Amino acid sequence: MKCSSDSFATPGSIERIKTCLRESTRSSHRAIDHHPMLAPLLQPTLSIVHYQHVLTVMNWLHLPMRERLMEAMAKFMPGTDFLPSDRPGWLSEDLEWFGMPITSAPERIAKCVKLRFTSAKSLVGALYVLEGSTLGGQVITRQLAQSIQVYPGKGASFFHGHGADTHVRWNAFWQFAADVCAQGSLDEVCISAVRMFEDLEHVLNTCVPSRL
Repeated sequence: MKCSSDSFATPGSIERIKTCLRESTRSSHRAIDHHPMLAPLLQPTLSIVHYQHVLTVMNWLHLPMRERLMEAMAKFMPGTDFLPSDRPGWLSEDLEWFGMPITSAPERIAKCVKLRFTSAKSLVGALYVLEGSTLGGQVITRQLAQSIQVYPGKGASFFHGHGADTHVRWNAFWQFAADVCAQGSLDEVCISAVRMFEDLEHVLNTCVPSRL
């Protein structure tokens, strides 16, 4: 989707940013939601083995990703109050609860995470994908309790995320996005969001159990 310069966001026009991002990432978002790695999380037939594999892959993804995000935020928006959610911390809780090792990503997996950050706007696009995933995580958490009996603090901290504060956090993200995108085109924001989805899909494609 092309977001022209006359559709820029101001602190009072959050809906414009939402529309741009939702429309530009619609197909990418759908591909992730229906990916064979993640779709089973919402099925009553989910196995513990598959769930544990997903946690390992998410850890491989989010460990290098958070490091690069923090470096880019220090470079392009030092002093910002809005920081990426601590996904590696949540994953550590889950992996430790299962007695699983916390390992670094294999080189071929790490190469899938490109994260092309060139500005504050490119960070907004990536964070839209990452912070937005906490909304779906609430649905997954409820299903995990039914299918494999894991709960927040007992194997399901990653998907539980911010829990009851999820929507407060999500609203804070949109205010942050509006502040960063107060002027100019939203093209860079939308392109970065699409690329974030592409990186995620690439990692998941590489880690489907039959391909490991």
